Amino acid sequence: MLYEGATGDTARQLETGLLLTKDRSQTREKYSAIVASLQANNSDYLFDLGNKVYADLSLTLRPRFVTILRAFYNSDIENVDFRDPKTVPLINEWVKNATRGHIDSIMSEDGLSDAVLLLVNALYFKGSWKYQFQPQFSFPGNFYAGKGKSIAAQFMRQSAEFYYLHSKEINASILRLPYLGRKFAMFIVLPDDKDGLENLLSTVNPFALREDLGLLRPTAVHVVLPKFTFEFSVLLNDVLKELGIKQIFTDRANLQGIARSRYGRLSVSKVLQKSALEVNEQGTTAAAVTGIEVIDRIGVREVTFNATHPFLFFIEDETTGTVIFVGKVVEPSTDKTPKTTISVRQGEFPGDKKKDNSKGGHQPHIPQTDKDGPYTIEMPDFDVTSQTIYKDGQQKKRVYYILSQSAFHYLIQFLPQRPPQ
Repeated sequence: MLYEGATGDTARQLETGLLLTKDRSQTREKYSAIVASLQANNSDYLFDLGNKVYADLSLTLRPRFVTILRAFYNSDIENVDFRDPKTVPLINEWVKNATRGHIDSIMSEDGLSDAVLLLVNALYFKGSWKYQFQPQFSFPGNFYAGKGKSIAAQFMRQSAEFYYLHSKEINASILRLPYLGRKFAMFIVLPDDKDGLENLLSTVNPFALREDLGLLRPTAVHVVLPKFTFEFSVLLNDVLKELGIKQIFTDRANLQGIARSRYGRLSVSKVLQKSALEVNEQGTTAAAVTGIEVIDRIGVREVTFNATHPFLFFIEDETTGTVIFVGKVVEPSTDKTPKTTISVRQGEFPGDKKKDNSKGGHQPHIPQTDKDGPYTIEMPDFDVTSQTIYKDGQQKKRVYYILSQSAFHYLIQFLPQRPPQ
């Protein structure tokens, strides 16, 4: 959107740094086609992409710029008073709605003190794995986080046929995990060396990596992958400058195609991106916001893909080749789910209800036991694990169970034996 209003050296730097064609009509038509493809209705996944331009009342946007943004970038435009303290909450509310609550805000209360124009892009994606990880096979383990440090993490695992490649060119294994809908897939690039991620990121050629993706082949793979959730903010000014896009941040910026301003030339003060991602057994929920402020396996040998050290990942729309999300996992989030404690007595069956005071009145289903009670079991929600049952402070037995949560109750399913490793 910024490129549409740039001219001269400013436009040329954007063209070179972002690999844009000099024919702007081609650029906008390609972007428009990609957006239409991404937002095509599909019951297998959710994808929302929104653009918004906030212009200060002191700024007069050029009609041609407004027309192009609305026609090709699906962008809404709103005039606001950036000096009004109500404007920041207004912008953050739009971001929250556009990302379905996964990102609460992008601007701080003093973030618009000198701004006259704000361009915001918000993305939300939620996809379910084509081959879901079964929760009963998830397990706690250790993730190597670098410099001899390991942290506790929750891991998912499954064995299935996936597209896979071990690349000697980049000394890494590449795994494709498809989502339902035959459109999106997550690619995981796992370095051979557990300390090799930073070297991979500094040396890998994106075009060579793209070629490697074409060499992936169906392979029987045993996958071990951590569940991870993160949210982060990054200022992209330095990244863009490294790409040669420098003039937009100076008083020599030529953005006259955007607006007429009573204050002289427009320039970009900061480009901020805020992202959130959650990956679990069912699939992925991803959100991102960018703000530009102006001012079957029998007989088959199985490969093990053991993602227990830092790796690179990206989510791609395979129909257009568009990467919608990219990141690295260095320290997957640990399980911060609150614990549920219930008492289990002999003769209580699934379907019997007993109030769980720790959950404010949720009614858990109590499993049958074969010993005198009561026993206290402490269980992490959503987990599949083993726990020791105690009676009067003494260990009695160890049980394995599946625990799932609905809106109204907890279900505990005891397993007859330890889940397969």
